[in-house]
Amino acid sequence: MMKRLKTMTLPLALAALVAVGGTAAVSLADDRGGHEGRQGHWGRMMLTEMDADKDGKVTSAEIAAHEAAQAAEIDADKNGTITVEELIAYHEKMRQQHMAERLKAMDRNGDGNVSVEEYEAAQTWRMARLDRNGDGQIESDEMQFHGGKRQRH
Repeated sequence: MMKRLKTMTLPLALAALVAVGGTAAVSLADDRGGHEGRQGHWGRMMLTEMDADKDGKVTSAEIAAHEAAQAAEIDADKNGTITVEELIAYHEKMRQQHMAERLKAMDRNGDGNVSVEEYEAAQTWRMARLDRNGDGQIESDEMQFHGGKRQRH
């Protein structure tokens, strides 16, 4: 069983990546009317990244090329198979990049460090953005459902 998990074939991995690409498109579609839900933002970023010719449209060929490049990046030893370990390592790398981007966005003075004050200011801004009626609380009516997922305004 473990050997079977260790040698997930490239086609199976590509199928998983197609599903992720589909999620990006659905997420973008769910982000209507200026709502800045986390999924919609992620979807826009993914589609922008896939738009190789930057014409504002993503073709199936662009999606396929993006997914092939991503699969090649995940296959760290370049042996044509993606192992569980390679997939975990790739997701960890992406998580670390995301965290670095979040910290960079909080670094208001651009010194490469996030002070406690900068971190607190980011949290205060987030609370103010979510607390639409300004009462100091985030209530269920200040959240909106899209496609069964709770998204922020």
